[in-house]
Amino acid sequence: MQNLQTAITNKDNEWVKSRVRDLTYHSQYGWTTSANKSSNGLKLLRTTDISGEQVNWDTVPVCAIEPNEKNKYLLKNEDIVVSRAGSIGLSYYVQNPPPAVFASYLIRFRALPEKIRGKLLYYFFQSPLYWSAIGLGEIGIAIPNVNATKLGEIEVSYPTSFDHQDKLIARLDYLLPNVTYNKNKILAISKTIDKFRQSVLSAAVTGKLTEKWRKTNPKIESANTLLEKIALEHKNPKSKFKPINTTDLTELPDKWVWCKFEQIGELARGKSKHRPRNDPKLFNGKFPFIQTGDVARSNGLITSYSQTYNEVGLAQSRLFPKETLCITIAANIADSGVLGIDACFPDSVVGFIPYKPLLVDYFYYFIKIAKDNLEQFAPETAQKNINLGILNELAIPLPPLEEQKEIVRHVNYLLDLASRIDNQAEKAGSKVDKLTQSILAKAFRGEL
Repeated sequence: MQNLQTAITNKDNEWVKSRVRDLTYHSQYGWTTSANKSSNGLKLLRTTDISGEQVNWDTVPVCAIEPNEKNKYLLKNEDIVVSRAGSIGLSYYVQNPPPAVFASYLIRFRALPEKIRGKLLYYFFQSPLYWSAIGLGEIGIAIPNVNATKLGEIEVSYPTSFDHQDKLIARLDYLLPNVTYNKNKILAISKTIDKFRQSVLSAAVTGKLTEKWRKTNPKIESANTLLEKIALEHKNPKSKFKPINTTDLTELPDKWVWCKFEQIGELARGKSKHRPRNDPKLFNGKFPFIQTGDVARSNGLITSYSQTYNEVGLAQSRLFPKETLCITIAANIADSGVLGIDACFPDSVVGFIPYKPLLVDYFYYFIKIAKDNLEQFAPETAQKNINLGILNELAIPLPPLEEQKEIVRHVNYLLDLASRIDNQAEKAGSKVDKLTQSILAKAFRGEL
């Protein structure tokens, strides 16, 4: 096969194009053995260990069986290992490793010192040129795996001058960590926003969010009075309910009260679905059929559905838009959303319709915070799952009606603000991701 060292000129520096196999010693597959969690023995570097930007050698396991020819598999400084299965094409640049060998799903490449710096070759393995060669099948690689021969056929453009190589490495060493730093800052923003959302919801259902508002509105009607009116209007005597044991519950603000779902609305489980998924009666029918996945994807307002039913009999499980809170009790446990369409629901979803004039949005926010800490609102149960019985036993902090309105207004504003910041961070993160690839692409075009 002809040698691909075709000279090109770029900014007065000579560049050449060579195959990976012409720039490295004979590539090698790793040692085949299972991992052992023992703290003593020869380390076994695996694909999972190189999935991050750095390898934590303290967590790398040891070989269950060590190779007879240890030197053959021992990792050395500036080795490059590439995953040939799982995270296809993922690579790692080895620096000052402890005594360790590499596993069989990794391929080792070692740069020829008379041709190219090892770190520059590693940077090429991060570049879009490399990923394009794998992803687009330009060298005949059949995903989901690669082999050393095919990786060896990938072409690399690089400067022949070691001075130029060193300057290029230094430039990348400076730029890429800065990109990573900014990426981590953006990720930190997203994590902070998530914590902010949780703190807003927690403040909402504990009364902290409207603490100042209460001081300026001392004459509002108490939640107890509201409960009494609801009980009379719906012929639902309050006396039938067992008193809630508030011993393990936090103290509520003035005019708030602990209550249960059955005191403030209708809580109903959907109907079972026993037909196969390909039954035509499930499709193009009269009633949209909300499933747990539809609730999980709703982002608060459920407007889409996976299936439909023709049978009018299932209207018994119908829920009504803008009045109903859907709560999943099977898959996607305790995901919730306010129904935006007239629909049916399965037995894996519970519908809650609060008695008017209570606000469904307030209870949506309550379930979102209760989902992650059931024990806070159901202190007598240690269960981590939710079923209809647990929902019925939840202790719900109920504020006065006017305060519910204020809470919903505040939460809507703050969560909308958080979403806008999150969207901006996501866009910035996307740009940063592209920046890394842009820098590497320019580097190996001789433009950096």
